[in-house]
Amino acid sequence: MAAGAHRAAHSPLHWEVRRFVDANDELVRRQAQLRQYALGLLSHDICSAWPCAQLRLYGSLATGLCSPASDIDVALVHAPPVSAPQLLLALHALLQGRPHVAGAQLLPNAEVPILKLSLLVPAADAQLALVDVDISVCCAGATPDEHYNHQGLAAVGPVRAALRELPALRSLTICLKHYLAALGLNQTYTGGLCAHAVLLLVRAYLQDLAIKRIRAEAHEAALRGSAARPSVQEADPDLGAALLGLLNHYADFDFARTQVCWADAADWAEPADGAPARAHAAVTGSICGSGPAPGCAGIEVAESEPIFRPRPPLAAARGYPPPPLVIDAIRNPTLNVGSKAFAIGAVSAALGRARDELSAAEPIAAPGVFYALMRLGSGVGSGLMLPPPPPPRAPPLLGHDEQHGPSHGRGAGRALWAQAGPARSLHAPHPPCQPPSASALSLIHI
Repeated sequence: MAAGAHRAAHSPLHWEVRRFVDANDELVRRQAQLRQYALGLLSHDICSAWPCAQLRLYGSLATGLCSPASDIDVALVHAPPVSAPQLLLALHALLQGRPHVAGAQLLPNAEVPILKLSLLVPAADAQLALVDVDISVCCAGATPDEHYNHQGLAAVGPVRAALRELPALRSLTICLKHYLAALGLNQTYTGGLCAHAVLLLVRAYLQDLAIKRIRAEAHEAALRGSAARPSVQEADPDLGAALLGLLNHYADFDFARTQVCWADAADWAEPADGAPARAHAAVTGSICGSGPAPGCAGIEVAESEPIFRPRPPLAAARGYPPPPLVIDAIRNPTLNVGSKAFAIGAVSAALGRARDELSAAEPIAAPGVFYALMRLGSGVGSGLMLPPPPPPRAPPLLGHDEQHGPSHGRGAGRALWAQAGPARSLHAPHPPCQPPSASALSLIHI
């Protein structure tokens, strides 16, 4: 009885979101062995030239936010001490001509220099899978000015913490990423919103809601004379209501006048003794005004910067207009993740259409409308061509592990060149086998 009552408390759209995310996760799991094989090939190639080099996973695959269409983001560490563009140029030359490298594109002058690879790996039924990998580098430069600070690796920990603290964050981010990808609004070079920007927008909205909820619960507890403190995490939130709220918020959001800021996830962590963290009952001027709320004397109310703030005047840079929107990077307010999202008007319009269709359909026709919006079966991350699941004991994916591999400081210098050792793969005692000839196999793309 209790279980049935609990299930009835959620909207039909909540369960559609749950089923969609579960299906996404199953398709990603079925791809795990293919991705692991691709990383094994790449690791062997790199370590054959630079024995101390390692690959560190970051991005959506490291944080659990990936879809079947996501590429693999890796950073090359402990490599020879040269600048990032030089190292990527050498890596490009190293990998060219390898039988499993179907394509390689070097972007040395990008904001984050990367090498984009398409790797061929054997799949089921005599097929080849095409796995996309983006390689960036994190190494000490030849001079102190050339040191490359890797934002992607630094963001993995805070993102994982945010996913723990905001239960709806993962589901909403996956749905919004898939929706924008289906509409072609997820590519930075066409003015869309990149996956990282989507995550930051969803997180800001949910954290804003958490602040309001904590404030209201603290006020109600004080009126009742209760010593109970509000919880940071909302227990089993309704994902349908959260999705509709998210769509409504950003469909009408004034990106031209408001910037989205990062509030550190550590401030929202639950201490071991169960007491609220410093910002547990944080108040933002844009939401609740400044100063403590009436009747909240028993709860510490910390002043904090609002998550959504008025944008400061931004002058044009090098002849370009001001950025279309401002989204602070994780723990780095000087970096604007949304600086190139010039199609934000189309993004807002798409969110508004989704809101209107889902709102009109709730609760009767929500399942059909939701899946139509997500474009299941359209080929965008649908996974229709995926191979069968791997064996139960498939090798684990590369993880972002600070303890992984030898510990080399930035001053290791050119000693990395002199260290001898056999070529090795990071996760296998022997080099992985070469894939079969592409001419004898059909091709699928994950």
